[in-house]
Amino acid sequence: EHSLPPSPVYGLQCKRDRRIYQNKRKVRMTSGLSQKGPPKLRL
Repeated sequence: EHSLPPSPVYGLQCKRDRRIYQNKRKVRMTSGLSQKGPPKLRL
């Protein structure tokens, strides 16, 4: 009667969510670096 799915599926879900979270962090970091870089090239 628990709303939580079986632990294996939950584990995979966690791994996928963690990977998505890490990818978001990477994108945020790289976008920050690119934001610091390109303006100089534009000027």
